[in-house]
Amino acid sequence: MNKPVLSPSDQISATIARLRDLSQLSIQPGWRYYDGDLPLVDTLNPGNWQHWALGTVNDRDHHPWVKGRMVRWFSQIVKVPQDLNGFPLEGLCLRLALLWWAEEAQVYVNGKLVQEGDLFDCAPRLLLSSDVQAGDEFAIALRFVSPNHDDGALMKSACHYEAPSPNHPPEPAFVADELAVLHSYLETFQPDQLDTLATALSQ
Repeated sequence: MNKPVLSPSDQISATIARLRDLSQLSIQPGWRYYDGDLPLVDTLNPGNWQHWALGTVNDRDHHPWVKGRMVRWFSQIVKVPQDLNGFPLEGLCLRLALLWWAEEAQVYVNGKLVQEGDLFDCAPRLLLSSDVQAGDEFAIALRFVSPNHDDGALMKSACHYEAPSPNHPPEPAFVADELAVLHSYLETFQPDQLDTLATALSQ
């Protein structure tokens, strides 16, 4: 059966997605959760997390919970792999990118409070390591309070492996972001050039 022929724009989008997959990894599927508060000594102890419920995302890839200023904790141990889809990660810096819908938010890494936020301060990119090695582990705990008027949600969580300095070759996701800007420009102002870009990217 013949594969469908992609339009130049779809070819470019597919290339951008493949590049992002080389240095960015969603960790949305891996969260466990606990509803309500416990003493910090318990909630920040990774040995207790195995007893928490394993979260499931909805059709929007969100982890929701009920409105009414209800507390939900999320926990996950992030382990650095050797590579992402063949792209080596050693020596890169690692940032945790989060997006939430919560009236109150606290982010703990390895037992230490590193970030607080709310409904408006809701999209941090937290430096976990400036020089990762395969096997490095980070114990992440998130405490959220849902808005009184609306369900809460952990909407995004991802590991971004990035160049540690301007002198380092850019990581694939950086190249993807630049291509995305060019793609958007061409779609808007020079659609006749999309085929040229798609052909160049296929070389």
